Formats: sequence, structure tokens, C-alpha cells
Amino acid sequence: DQLTHRYPGLEPFREKVLKKTYFDKDVEKAFMAASGELFQSKTKPSLLLATEVGNMYTPSLYGGLISLLTSHAADPEQLVGKRLCLFSYGSGIASSMYSIMVKHGQAPTSVADSSSCYTNVANNACCTRNISSDSDSNTTVSGSSGLIALMESLANIKQRLARREKASPQVFTQMMKVREDTHHLAPYAPSGDTKVLFPGTYYLCAIDDMHRRTYGQTDDAAAHVNPAAGVSAAGVAAAGVAAAGVAAAGSAAGVAAA
Repeated sequence: DQLTHRYPGLEPFREKVLKKTYFDKDVEKAFMAASGELFQSKTKPSLLLATEVGNMYTPSLYGGLISLLTSHAADPEQLVGKRLCLFSYGSGIASSMYSIMVKHGQAPTSVADSSSCYTNVANNACCTRNISSDSDSNTTVSGSSGLIALMESLANIKQRLARREKASPQVFTQMMKVREDTHHLAPYAPSGDTKVLFPGTYYLCAIDDMHRRTYGQTDDAAAHVNPAAGVSAAGVAAAGVAAAGVAAAGSAAGVAAA
């Protein structure tokens, strides 16, 4: 029949009672094999950052969205008209699933400062700005649509990942020991070297005796601000407010293209 043709190899499980499948390893293996091709085409492209960085908790879901967009950098038109399914769940029972329809949208229009690119939009306008002369973060936002501008703003993701510095297990252990010793400590002033951070990175400067935090930002931040970043925030936040709170406590998230 139609189901047998669509899901070959799953016939032996047709009569199984649902409750008895939850912890059945044979069922799990069979369904993973049956869905493998769909997973590779629809979900695997969203796993770049999760694979390279690991679980990021709060930004996990949007890291998946960025990864999916990056995977289509060569031909953004492939995404236009597609519906993306975004799902995130916490360590408890809270979860959220919603969809985003990909459209061209409107591009930023002003480059007087970064904030104007977040808010000023007009039909058939474009935003052009050379963000930095550094090869790893040189991004020119020149898209005739919000989607193109957003995709161009993410063009250096893989280069930034490639610039990460390796740390030996000994150094990593020392870093974790510092975290263990200073967790919940107040007042406290971190002693790490901010030179290893990317330009424009926000970092913790100090925690006072009332546990109030003060943050700083690494040098040359203005030169590295991407005027299209607001397109990302506006487009995603509009649909993602409900999931943001869930992802904050979340342990996993996923994005798939329909």
C-alpha cells in the first residue's frame, strides 16, 4: 500500500502498540535508517555550529538557523518560499515549535550608523557598507533584499570558526578550575586576556558585592558592527519570542527546512 511504499523496511512495526515502542532499540534503529535521507537534506545543514561549537544553550536554536542560512550562501534563492521548522526544548517539560517562512523582505537603507540600518527600511532599497578590512571579517552588505543582506552578513562564519585557537587539556582544566573557584563569587573581577576575543565581543569586567555585573566591549567594535545584524534580530525575534525563554533553559534545539 501507500505507507509501505513510502516507508520501506518499517512493515514489521505496523502492528506494534505505541507505548511499547518508546524504548525499543529495534524500532529506534529502523526509524533512524528510514529517516536518514530526510535528515541529511533537511536537518544536517543546520548543524554546522552545533557540530563545531557544541551545545550553546540559549543561542542553540538560532545557531541552527544561522547554520542553515550559511549552507545556502551560494544560492539564497533556494530558500525563498521555504518554510523552516524551529524547535527548542528545555531541561524540564517546556518546549516550543514554530515555523518561519523565508521571503526576500526589505533591505536596510541607511549607513549613517548601525542603528539606522536596523530601523530604516524602504522598498527596493539597498544597504552597502564595507565592515572591515580584515580578511576574516570583511563583509560588504549590498543586498537588494533583506534576505540577501542577512546572508552576506553571515558570510564570514566559517572563517571565524577557523580562527579559533586550540587549547591543551591542561589549559582547559586550569580554565575550568578558575570557573569552579569563582562561580557565585562577589565581588569579583575576571583576569582573563581580552585580546583573544573577536573585535566587538562583550565581556564581563566585574561583579560588585551586590552581584551587579559590569560589561565591556573589545576594541574596534564599531568597525566590525554589521548593519544587517538588525535584519537578523528583527526577522527572527518577530517569530521567536516564544522560544527565546525556552531556549534560555534549553538543552537542545533544531531547525529543519520543509
